[in-house]
Amino acid sequence: MEILIRPTTNSEYNDVIQLTLDTFLEFEAPIYGEAGIEQFNKDIINNTEFEQSCKTGKNKIWGAFDSNILVGLLAIRGKSHITLFFVHKNYQRQGIASKLFSVLVHEIKNDKNIKTITVNSSPCAIPFYHTVGFVDTDHEKQINGIIFTPMEYAVTRN
Repeated sequence: MEILIRPTTNSEYNDVIQLTLDTFLEFEAPIYGEAGIEQFNKDIINNTEFEQSCKTGKNKIWGAFDSNILVGLLAIRGKSHITLFFVHKNYQRQGIASKLFSVLVHEIKNDKNIKTITVNSSPCAIPFYHTVGFVDTDHEKQINGIIFTPMEYAVTRN
């Protein structure tokens, strides 16, 4: 299996949202409950401002593609805050998330002003983030049904 990592195009936005929704509903929604699902839909799935931010480049999205099929994605807001990070269930534990994260780190290293990458990790993703070097910056929080742990990754340069 050859996975290609590249920025997504505007025409792939619906695929990004579908993969996000499918993965969220399977792995995170059962933890979040109804309030969290409603908030996630409001913040991401049904949010035209979020969509415009992605389509204008304010948010950047990298996709992992198996042939032409989107199987993973990583989105950042601003220059270094991870907003979405999902891998299709059939492709998990195959190194795709690590490849996506490596692309982000490589790109960020070109900007000497960026010292950290931040994320508000869902409970499901905490082990992955710890594995790649993130540290918790605060305790687990719950806001509007969304459960997360603030984390950061120190960007190192040689």
